[in-house]
Amino acid sequence: LAGHIYGTGAYDGTTVGEYPLTSINRRTIWDALNYPAGEQVGYLRKFLMSEGAAYTKLRLASDHLMPRKTEGSQPDGLDGWAFMLQTEDKQLSMLYFENKCEVPVISALLPDRKYMFEWFDPLSGAWLESSSMDSDDEGKIKINSFPGGVDVSDQDWALKIKVSP
Repeated sequence: LAGHIYGTGAYDGTTVGEYPLTSINRRTIWDALNYPAGEQVGYLRKFLMSEGAAYTKLRLASDHLMPRKTEGSQPDGLDGWAFMLQTEDKQLSMLYFENKCEVPVISALLPDRKYMFEWFDPLSGAWLESSSMDSDDEGKIKINSFPGGVDVSDQDWALKIKVSP
């Protein structure tokens, strides 16, 4: 979920994955604070707090995404990386997909269980309609597509997955 802590490094010249800076268009912190990401960072709280204090039990689990990054994504870039946090009991997972991510297979879920999927748009702070999917006998789920029916994300997305009651 680290991809959305603020959303721009342009104020200090860290621009991997952003438009290149020149001496003419050099940004400052005051410019960066007015970017839409300044408002959007508040949506991270809305997403993480959607299950109350359960977020405090989430632990890094990004290694259970395949692929974790889109081929050709830069190690320090802002596109193509996927992140996952998960509770130890595998009842709740929260994922963040940067722009240009490929649809992953999620492993390390409980086998043969129904999971509720709730997509979250980090650009608008809106929840999309929920759906459900069943994990296989190995605890894996292949996401069908990103919202809009695409196999490669065309924007950043967040996803909450929890065991269906």
